[in-house]
Amino acid sequence: MGYALYIAQRGGKHRDTNTLSGFGGAGVVEVVKDFRGDTFRAVYSLRYAGAVYVLHAFQKKSKTGRDFVKAQLVFKIDTLMKERGLKQVEAAGLFGIRQPDVSKMLCGEFRQFSVERLLRFLVALDQDVEILVKPHRDSKNAPALNVF
Repeated sequence: MGYALYIAQRGGKHRDTNTLSGFGGAGVVEVVKDFRGDTFRAVYSLRYAGAVYVLHAFQKKSKTGRDFVKAQLVFKIDTLMKERGLKQVEAAGLFGIRQPDVSKMLCGEFRQFSVERLLRFLVALDQDVEILVKPHRDSKNAPALNVF
């Protein structure tokens, strides 16, 4: 769910999203995701440029969300694959995993992959990965982890 919202923030559309009718063209979208027998839903609006406003989110049973750093890394991997026209089977060969695992990862099911392993996938895509740790100097915002 978090990955689908992250894609929306970046201007994309996750495959589990549907536009809801009856809102006068307000751009209201619903994401429905089944995970381990539970169904998760988030309703959000894309009406305002550059922002995603979650109107309602709920699930049948309580589960925690995805790791945001992993979502950023998977988004970067997905972007690079699309830019290069790399098919999932080809990516699986580069990463040393099976194609169904690549498919699951790109659909937001990436719990099985550690941050380190996702970084290795980026290296396999000919990316230099640098980790920079620096003092936080922005008093208006909290310290953060970012992937650029």
